[in-house]
Amino acid sequence: MYTIFNIYWINSVKPVITALVLIAVILAIIFFDTFCSINISIPVFYIVVIIFYSNKESLQRVYGLSAACILLTVLAFLLGHYNNIWSIEFAHCFVNLVAIISTTFLIRKNKLKSEKLRYSEELLTQTQELSKTGSIRFDSPTKQVTWSHETARIFDYDLTKQPTLACIYRRVHRADIVNLKEALTEFSDESPLVSVQFRLMLSNDKIKYVCMLIKRVPLGDTSAVYIGAIQDITKFKLNEFAKTKAQSDLAHANRVSVLGELTTTLAHDINQPLSAITINSEAAGRWLAQSPINTHEIKQNLLGINKGAQKASDIIQCIYALAKKSPIDKTLVPINSIFSESFALMDGLINKTDVAIDYQGNSADCTLFANKVALQQVIINLLLNSIQAFKHDQADKKISITVQINGPNIEIIMKDNGPGFKSDSASKFFNAFYTTKKNGMGMGLTICSTIIKDHNGIIKISNNPTGGACVILSLKAQCDGGEVYE
Repeated sequence: MYTIFNIYWINSVKPVITALVLIAVILAIIFFDTFCSINISIPVFYIVVIIFYSNKESLQRVYGLSAACILLTVLAFLLGHYNNIWSIEFAHCFVNLVAIISTTFLIRKNKLKSEKLRYSEELLTQTQELSKTGSIRFDSPTKQVTWSHETARIFDYDLTKQPTLACIYRRVHRADIVNLKEALTEFSDESPLVSVQFRLMLSNDKIKYVCMLIKRVPLGDTSAVYIGAIQDITKFKLNEFAKTKAQSDLAHANRVSVLGELTTTLAHDINQPLSAITINSEAAGRWLAQSPINTHEIKQNLLGINKGAQKASDIIQCIYALAKKSPIDKTLVPINSIFSESFALMDGLINKTDVAIDYQGNSADCTLFANKVALQQVIINLLLNSIQAFKHDQADKKISITVQINGPNIEIIMKDNGPGFKSDSASKFFNAFYTTKKNGMGMGLTICSTIIKDHNGIIKISNNPTGGACVILSLKAQCDGGEVYE
């Protein structure tokens, strides 16, 4: 009921009352200007009426009121001084008319500027809403914070709320407050811009991801104004997380597929140490049955059992690491261990296909800041590609792998003496579903490329001048306990 009354008051009653008051004031001005001898310029009050009226009405109506005031001023002058038109009062009337006209043009100029400003503000508001980008300003001397409507929406506050630093920090995720405060202290003359990403914890326990770019504008030696743009990047972040998960699932599927290709040789590799364990245990039993007991031989048999069990365990651990959905966390990994464990999985296939592996590891204590399982997946994929590229009747099959340091990078150069590939295929190898194999999926090298890029590295494929293919991996390295290059 109260709302209906307000609408009725604003739309119907208030305009009528305003018009009646305006008419009454104008009539009073006419009366005093025509019939009273007061030593002041009565028509000046017309200017007050025009200014008051211009605050609420359109420019066309202001023109109409100004024209009416001009006519009334002239009419009052003629009625009051018809017998002496060319007196000093004529000059007063002329000045009053000039004042009314000048005021009208000033009001016109001000209204046009106000309209332009209002249009710009509406355009800015709509643009910020479309781009989900708000603006914020912090005045260091007065501690006053101002923000746009979009910023208030991003922080999930009412548009009428007066912003403060406290209400901003109240919305920041507890785990990100320290990082945000540290970022805001990184301003310097050389770096007046700071960019920081953080999360907001809203009232409904919903998490929002935002990116804020802040510029520091010095006002003096100690004070400054901070102007910032803040963008809601929640959709982008969620899409990024979904993409990362999809890539992780695809990489896992590829690892399982690779293990499927290696099933036969892996069974053989595990069977060998198990057979050795059986043989050594039977031999130890026979030595125990003899008198006197030969402890030396029994000890050798037990060592053989332990060695076989350890080898079988290592192979199973490698299989498990590749088969499970391992986390994407990165740690410091020795480069040589990546190859040794990859060779352990590939050993059966390498022997079965009569391929000679010439591995020249780096003697320095080089490590990579990497995901170990992911890089093993790359090495195994590349080895499989080279082995499968060899013709069955080719003699002297060879794959050479060289690990070398090149500045802050560690380079892995893998060459084979196989048939190589067509020159026009090089640019397509990393495209999804492109394959030169008869039953290939075309995802192996695509996944390898994604993994290497995720490690800020580079992968290149080319033909050797002497025949065969060459793959070069370049990754950031840490050697001899030095700095990790990222």
